[in-house]
Amino acid sequence: MTQLTIKKGLLLSLLSCLGAIAGLAALEVGLRAFDFDYPPGDDPIAIWNKLEDRDLRLGKGLHRVAARQLWEPRPGALIPTSWSPAGESVNAAGYRGPLRGLEKSAGVLRIATLGDSSTFGYGVPYEQTYSAQLEERLNAAGVRAEVLDFGVVGFTLLQGIERYRARVRDYDPDLVIAAFGAINDHFMAQGLSDVQKIAQARADESALGVFAQRARAKLRVLQLIARGLDGLHSKDAAAREEIARRGVEFDEHRPHEGELDFETKYHAVRRVSPAEFEAGLGELRRLVEADGATLVLLSMPRRRGVDMGLAILRKYSQTILDYAKASTTLCVDGRGDFRNYFELEHGDPHLFFLPNDDVHPSRRGHARLAERLCELIVQWKAAH
Repeated sequence: MTQLTIKKGLLLSLLSCLGAIAGLAALEVGLRAFDFDYPPGDDPIAIWNKLEDRDLRLGKGLHRVAARQLWEPRPGALIPTSWSPAGESVNAAGYRGPLRGLEKSAGVLRIATLGDSSTFGYGVPYEQTYSAQLEERLNAAGVRAEVLDFGVVGFTLLQGIERYRARVRDYDPDLVIAAFGAINDHFMAQGLSDVQKIAQARADESALGVFAQRARAKLRVLQLIARGLDGLHSKDAAAREEIARRGVEFDEHRPHEGELDFETKYHAVRRVSPAEFEAGLGELRRLVEADGATLVLLSMPRRRGVDMGLAILRKYSQTILDYAKASTTLCVDGRGDFRNYFELEHGDPHLFFLPNDDVHPSRRGHARLAERLCELIVQWKAAH
């Protein structure tokens, strides 16, 4: 083969590549002109379902996808008007309540609250949440304080740990209140457990993974290819059968997830197992104390009688109390306090958001949690 032949071959290859690139560029322009959009799905993230998960990436709802947290409140997202009729939105930093600077004010006790929808304030305006009411009570008690509400709807303890790493520690809180274990951790996992989802999210944070995700999200040509592949996959009989089988299995097992032996009896996986939950309490405390702050555990209440049919929930609540006692971690037993209050006062139908809502506190329920937390923090502050 002569040198001239080699050069001609290289030139033809180069022209072929340039032609392919030009063709792809023209296809990209055409797809954008016709407003073609097929954003990536969020597998293995499954918060509600595939359709809802896709809305996270489109930025349509209350939440957005977040790397290791899996999801988080979307800055600027509107709080449902049924909760806050006067109008309210998630602040620019991605948490509920007034926007606070990273730098603490001198002489002000900074408190961060971590938790699920009850901490976020499901069903109530921000000023009625226990975070807002705690700040008000502490200041009235002579303790200058500010409380930042980092609660997230649907969160588990493991997501809370990642939220602390990603968002909370930058605000250098003096106290971190963690309120988990009420309901979400025990749920049957959809596909992968939270441990597995977070591990996959960490892998996706590699340079190659980030590049692939960004290319898939931005280039319409890659979205077109993905749509074609998804279409082929959806036509695969074996794939459809497997998806259907998993759906049936999930529906069959879900009613039994409140049983203590659910995992071994049905070979199922919880979002966060009791063992992972206990280990997570220790991990969060180590992180918080390494940053020079103090951890406060809050065992969240459930309506009286709910635990009778969901034995596993009592285990999560008891794990909080047992860990706090063994490690001398500050703790408020909100569940026990609500139960005692019910027995002493012959019940209060207004402690929860709705008559058929067993876990979300009402304004009065939030006030009771804030009162108990305020008492503990005032004592702690006096000792320090």
